[in-house]
Amino acid sequence: MSTALSRIRELKENTREAYLRAEAVGDNALMAELEALFEEIKRAEKRVMLNDLAVSAGAIAALADRLEQATREMDRAVDTFFADDLLAVARDLGESAGAIHDALRHERAPEAPGAEGAAVSDSGWPASRGPSIPRKPSDYVSAFETIKLRPEFVEMADVAVDILAHPDSARRYRAVERETGVPWWFVAILHTMETSGNFTRHLHNGDPLNAPTLREPAGRPANWRPGMRWEESAADALTGGDHKLDTFDDWSLGKALERMERWNGLGYRNRGLMSPYLWSGSEYYEKGKFVEDGKFDPEFPSRQVGGGVLSKRLNDRGFLSISDSRKAISSLAPAALGTEDLDAIDFSPFPHAQAEIAFPLAANSAIRIGAGGENVQRVQEWCCLHSIPTTIDGDFGGGTEGSVKRFQNRNSLAATGEVDRETWLLLTLPMRRALAPLEDMTNAAEGLIRVARRHLLQKPAEVGGNNMGPWVRLYMTGQHGENQRWCAGFVCALFAQAARDIGLKLPWKRQVSVDTLVGDAKRDGRFIAENTLSDPNLRPSIISPGTLFVIRGKPNDWTHVGIVSEALPQKFRTIEGNTNGSNVDGGNARSSEREYSKRDFLRLV
Repeated sequence: MSTALSRIRELKENTREAYLRAEAVGDNALMAELEALFEEIKRAEKRVMLNDLAVSAGAIAALADRLEQATREMDRAVDTFFADDLLAVARDLGESAGAIHDALRHERAPEAPGAEGAAVSDSGWPASRGPSIPRKPSDYVSAFETIKLRPEFVEMADVAVDILAHPDSARRYRAVERETGVPWWFVAILHTMETSGNFTRHLHNGDPLNAPTLREPAGRPANWRPGMRWEESAADALTGGDHKLDTFDDWSLGKALERMERWNGLGYRNRGLMSPYLWSGSEYYEKGKFVEDGKFDPEFPSRQVGGGVLSKRLNDRGFLSISDSRKAISSLAPAALGTEDLDAIDFSPFPHAQAEIAFPLAANSAIRIGAGGENVQRVQEWCCLHSIPTTIDGDFGGGTEGSVKRFQNRNSLAATGEVDRETWLLLTLPMRRALAPLEDMTNAAEGLIRVARRHLLQKPAEVGGNNMGPWVRLYMTGQHGENQRWCAGFVCALFAQAARDIGLKLPWKRQVSVDTLVGDAKRDGRFIAENTLSDPNLRPSIISPGTLFVIRGKPNDWTHVGIVSEALPQKFRTIEGNTNGSNVDGGNARSSEREYSKRDFLRLV
């Protein structure tokens, strides 16, 4: 694990250097991608530092998957001179995760005790510390109802739940559910147990996906081919061989847990032991493990969190809902999985944004053909923002239905052409991600720049006309239209969001007019005139990152405002809205470079 941790720390430093290189060439898309990647790396590093192999394998596998996704995004940008290096790191991390998982994986428990010994009656386990060994669905329900997690496993279980419930992973599990009928959460738990959440390994047994399986069950999938997607292999694992889980309609709690244990084998049950495949991490299990297929070591403890424990944490955290009778199981919409923080956004800086994000109908309803009005307009706007064009006219016809189907196919949703809550959540997810809180910010300037980069990552842009669309409404307190030039609204909204996350009261009034912003700064002594910056060598010491710049059209008329991300002697780098990098009414939010001529500046405080 120390080797994996050192690789993660090396990756963190390489990513920091790559960010500086991307910033030097003004590549806005890369900067945003790399900042998001850096946050993923820090989270993975923290998880690995928990010093538990199971947590490390899952965290590194998740990081490798995110890194590969980010690399694919960056590869589309201009001058991605380090994309190949990052992709190589992603593959290396994936191999590290696989090696860690191999060191702790659950080997198959045979259906009967092996020849090496007779059944071990509870291995000295006091009957008072747990239920009888489950043998029928009602026994599994009883065990679930009285389960207690060991304190040292609670954080490990939550990390595992964070990884399997991440929206990107959950959509892949839901795709397998649609193919096989096996509930996404059951697929996710098996994937955690068999591979630590590594999408480069077979669900059958954790063998690498770049060849058919070698271990039991060997030679699967029978139709394996190079480049086979994980989802295809997973469907084969669930429906082929002896399992045939697609033939079951009843996925109530007891039957689901029994099938989970049968997946690994009943060798523990036949030895009078609670299976670690389900109960590791709880007080039901201490030690005893099949360390190789068919080879049992009574003193060896499992270091993974069991599937029954994961089911309990999924239920405790609201991802699953189990009926009072402990029979029916329902789940959160996978689009919302892992995004509880987004559901808890503090909208105080922009209460009007709730109308953009909240699903406008009852949870079990849908926006479909024949509907009209603002809800349909928002669907059409977001389809266009996701590069799936459709007419924005507020009329849900065949063209809109087709665009919705394409969006659903792209995101592994059922292509119904109707916008239910899950589809709506994914359509509006960029804005929800932009508004999610940021942590560990120490001052207003740093907070403003970090929030601005978070927004850039979600690619804010006009849609449906000049100064139109949901992003304009977000920044302009619910308004949009030809006259709603939104550069001032952009910087003020971002500063309000940064102030929210820092716990700072806004030091000046939020405005949507550049001239008014300048007037307020002059009144408060925050105005820096161009004529005070005649010495280029002094400019970087006067204009600090987070300062606002304003473009002066006439002596007392300012036409545009943005954020300075870096000041250099002859130019400065920016983050700004309602621009194409040169014009002051250009339609997007982006990074740019500008000269000092006809520019004045406004300090934040």
